[in-house]
Amino acid sequence: MKKKPKFKAWQRISRKVLYNHPSHSYFLDEIYLPDGKKHEYVHAKLIGGVLIVALNSKNEVCLISQYRYIHKRNFLELHGGGVEPGHSSLFSAKKELLEETGLVAKKWSKLFVCHPMPSHTNAYTHIYLAQDLKKQGRGSDMFIEGISSAKFIPLKKAVGMVLDGKITFTSTAVGILLAAKKMKAL
Repeated sequence: MKKKPKFKAWQRISRKVLYNHPSHSYFLDEIYLPDGKKHEYVHAKLIGGVLIVALNSKNEVCLISQYRYIHKRNFLELHGGGVEPGHSSLFSAKKELLEETGLVAKKWSKLFVCHPMPSHTNAYTHIYLAQDLKKQGRGSDMFIEGISSAKFIPLKKAVGMVLDGKITFTSTAVGILLAAKKMKAL
């Protein structure tokens, strides 16, 4: 008769909190791997996120150029941010679009929910399509967040930039491709 193992795969043995903050926490867990060996596993618990594909009447998508500290360069990406505790993802998406671009949208639809890095974080991102846009200011958080510009690019051109590797932020690439499919621009 085969002996039952004394461990359960992926079971946490211990946890050390490395950093704790209301929007993000980091942990070092000791776990059992499927082969029974102990392993240290570092991961983060993050609030949910939103990403917005803002599409104007000319079928152009609004992209921002935003500086990303870890990479020491600007990325071309969609607008987004965290889902505020106690608020819906749609509420947060509307707030982020206004803060980062000064735009408001009359028509909203959810395109997708993705898990950008499931091996390192519990994070998820709600991707929305925002249409029927209207300018309502300049975007109050542009300077604070390192956004150097916001510009409209034809959706088909943005798809080409994803396929050519010019847009490399995963969630942005997914958002652009899903919006293009929905708008029959693929």
